[in-house]
Amino acid sequence: MKQSVRAVAFKSKYLRDFSMVDERHGSRHLFPATEQLPALSRAIDEEFKAGLTSRLAATDGRADSWRKLQLWKSGTAFCQIINSERPDHLHIQPVYTPEFVTRIAVVQHITQSESGGNRHWFRAYRDNAFLPDIYLSGKRVSFSSHAIERYNQRSTNNHVNPTVALVSEFFYTVITVVKLNDTNPALAIDAGGTLAVLPFEETATGFFILTTLSPHEVIHLAPIVPMRRLYLHYGPAFTQPAAPIFNIAKHTGKLLERWRRKQPLQVRTATEGSLRSCSWTSIVQLVNTVMHGEGFTEASRLLFHDGVYGPTVLTSTPTPPAVAAA
Repeated sequence: MKQSVRAVAFKSKYLRDFSMVDERHGSRHLFPATEQLPALSRAIDEEFKAGLTSRLAATDGRADSWRKLQLWKSGTAFCQIINSERPDHLHIQPVYTPEFVTRIAVVQHITQSESGGNRHWFRAYRDNAFLPDIYLSGKRVSFSSHAIERYNQRSTNNHVNPTVALVSEFFYTVITVVKLNDTNPALAIDAGGTLAVLPFEETATGFFILTTLSPHEVIHLAPIVPMRRLYLHYGPAFTQPAAPIFNIAKHTGKLLERWRRKQPLQVRTATEGSLRSCSWTSIVQLVNTVMHGEGFTEASRLLFHDGVYGPTVLTSTPTPPAVAAA
């Protein structure tokens, strides 16, 4: 029997009368189709740059830290505010160069039908090529359909496509390993101001995320002893940092406290809703104001998590050197 092909109209003034379709290879299907990715990437990039000032759009590795921070915040807003609820469900994500310059990539969703259900993973495309996949300490990450569905039910309170919500949170945060119900390891992440606990199966080559639990579904949660550090990074090659600087124990403690308090989801505010109705140009104009309000300074810097080149970036404001005593 011939398989039907899903067709979804792409919503952008930079590429009109264009429908995204599935690409099928037996039990595997890819969305959008690979041959469509160059046109989609060009349109999204034009859309992104249209709201930026010419100076910000021209940011490269030689730019000062403040401009790179502006572009980072703008890129995050473009993906998570302007484009998180796209009616065509196209998934876009920021990617970072080694010089901390933010770019926007189109994400292809790959679904593999297996005897136990569907397995999902993702790859990013930009500049006429696939970018290095995101790995977790040298292993590929894939998700069950159940993990995606439960994440949407238990860790979000907005109207974002569930796949977009999970991938946006998972791949751009610090991953913590915890002990679930005294025996099983699980991953824990900050999700919507609460905690998402993700039981997994681990093999020599990958992590398979089985489901998503909220604080209310977890009977007991504790840190792994000794603590296990995992890092998200671009490409399969990975070297464990010899001298990590991020305080994973403190971060884990904060997540465990959310579990103990049964921290509820953050309520979607009227401000958030109004931002989604703003024009992209207006959002960019707000970025500087927001950055100052969040305490960024000219000395603030973007840092890759413990120096591992990947999608998890943190900000730092260097402490001025102490004045020597007279």
